[in-house]
Amino acid sequence: MSVVHVSMHDFRDVTRTGPTRQGSIAALRQQVHRVAVLWAALASLNASLPLHVLVSGDNASESVNAIQRQQLEGVVLHRMPYPNIPAWASTYHRASFAKLSAFNASLLFDCRFIYLDTDMLPLRNLDHLAHLRHTPALVFRSDSELLNSGVMVIDVRTQDELDRFWHGMGRHLATRRRPKPLQRGEECSRTGAQFQGQPWGSEDGGDQEALIRHATADGALFHELPASYNAFPWLMNQSLLWCRSAHAVHKITRLTKKGVSRECVGVLHERYQRALARLPPHRAL
Repeated sequence: MSVVHVSMHDFRDVTRTGPTRQGSIAALRQQVHRVAVLWAALASLNASLPLHVLVSGDNASESVNAIQRQQLEGVVLHRMPYPNIPAWASTYHRASFAKLSAFNASLLFDCRFIYLDTDMLPLRNLDHLAHLRHTPALVFRSDSELLNSGVMVIDVRTQDELDRFWHGMGRHLATRRRPKPLQRGEECSRTGAQFQGQPWGSEDGGDQEALIRHATADGALFHELPASYNAFPWLMNQSLLWCRSAHAVHKITRLTKKGVSRECVGVLHERYQRALARLPPHRAL
């Protein structure tokens, strides 16, 4: 599963012209292309699970039409309500709150979802995550970000479970200001993660900050995936073996500027080109 949320005031401004119609169109094209590449990368790995895409935002109809024009066989599109974006959200991360609708979709469609950000490049088949014992699960990080929601395994089975999730999350999304960061030595609920010498968690103004607040303040339990399921390129330059053993790579643009080794850049470029070769030849953005 992935999420596309494009709206006039909720996208990352790839044109640097501010919230304009031109900017939203550019953001839409970028997101649609990323969905297509994600679909192709999964297909090249012989994924047996269909790709579901949750679509929301002011440009939802255009997004659906644009994705349909890609002729991506087996992609399932779902229109979702506009996400609850808190007042404290950063401009850069406003659209990230749309991915929280994956929890609703899991119960609504009675499915376990393997959620992937659109800028993920899968390197190995991920079908086995459908049988993961404990959910929700994501990758924790040993830096100020604390966790990254670029890959999540979500399996909501009951309305009570969903209500508990949104009861806690709703309190944090409804606040108008960010709470004071939790300081060193404070308990990080049941996540089991504690890093000395720095405040708790992401202060990026995005969905990850809300998830961390839910864990620390409400005792929500998030299970840990190995780091190889959401590897950042600049952490992959220690050896070619590590690069090849990653399940999925996040933030794969401008690799040469991120200190990635030449060998790893070669591996990632080859996988990316393999994905592009699977795209339908006559697709139109």
